[in-house]
Amino acid sequence: MRRIVLATLLSALLTPAAATADPQLSYNCYSPPQSTTTVNCFQWNTSPVLLSWSYDPGKAQPVPSDSCRPQTFSTDTAGLRVACEVQDLQDMSTTKKTAVIRVDVTGPTITGAASARPPDYDDWWNHPVAFAFQGSDPTSGIATCSDTAYSGPDSAAAQVTGTCRDVAGNSSTRSFSVKYDATPPTLSGLKPTRRGGRIALSWRPSPDAVRADVSRSPGSGGAAGSVVYSGPAKTFTDRSVRIGVRYAYSVTVYDAAGNSASMTVRLRPSGLDPAAGARLERPPLLRWEKERGARYYNVQLFRGRTKLLSAWPTRTELQLRRSWTYRGRRHRLTRGHYRWYVWPGRGSRADHRYGALIGHSSFSIVR
Repeated sequence: MRRIVLATLLSALLTPAAATADPQLSYNCYSPPQSTTTVNCFQWNTSPVLLSWSYDPGKAQPVPSDSCRPQTFSTDTAGLRVACEVQDLQDMSTTKKTAVIRVDVTGPTITGAASARPPDYDDWWNHPVAFAFQGSDPTSGIATCSDTAYSGPDSAAAQVTGTCRDVAGNSSTRSFSVKYDATPPTLSGLKPTRRGGRIALSWRPSPDAVRADVSRSPGSGGAAGSVVYSGPAKTFTDRSVRIGVRYAYSVTVYDAAGNSASMTVRLRPSGLDPAAGARLERPPLLRWEKERGARYYNVQLFRGRTKLLSAWPTRTELQLRRSWTYRGRRHRLTRGHYRWYVWPGRGSRADHRYGALIGHSSFSIVR
């Protein structure tokens, strides 16, 4: 009996223990899920990812039993850790592996476009400008955004389009509206008209012109030049000129983007005021240009062929009255049409020496 027990013990001691079975646990990722080509799970994937586990079911089983099943991940993640654990069927040892999944299927958000310089005029650009697009991406981050130069066409709602790309490789495109106009307005037909002691200007701007500036040289108050009008009109009458002075007028028209076009004219005011054909309600102040060497002037007023007045002022103006006496007769400045003439006087009045006619004009009293 002792011999049998001893033989059994020796046999147990001399028999080697069985080795632990290798479950051969591994995993693969596929993107898109229907693909048969594996991808690196940790690299950025721009399509949903299928994670598949592999092990020898004859040697191991997952714990818990419903784990380690294939899973598809379609939600953006910067690094989702997914584990699988299997237990050896013989010695109950476990093997565990973890896959890290990175998915970014969403393009970046383009947040804006920064211009290389501020608008050239009142929210408008009027020559080429570059825009640097900006964006954000909460998952893989921004890799690059484009720079876009805009040079036309002209529009109050021009579209500047750019692109941003994230680290995963997704890209987004967005357009922003800008105001762009590089084409100046046109200006033609600048016409000056002498109206006695005034100068009237008229011009023809193109429909896109929104403002006109009229500059005059010499300017007001002794200045070399000054702007005498600024506004939307197409005409301007300068009432602050002096007879005998030569003026230069520059008319500049602007469009909404600040583009401009200019024209210039030069002339003297008419030597007579009021302008020929003026329609007046009150007795006018007659004015004329100074004549060199004149010591006085002779002004004559007619209605039809009848002379109503002859006066000899020493200054270059004569204020008419509502009534006056001439050659013993009383006259009134009533409604009607009148003509007047002015000559320069030389020497004393007793000499009756007169120069050439300075000019003549007419006016009407309407009430």
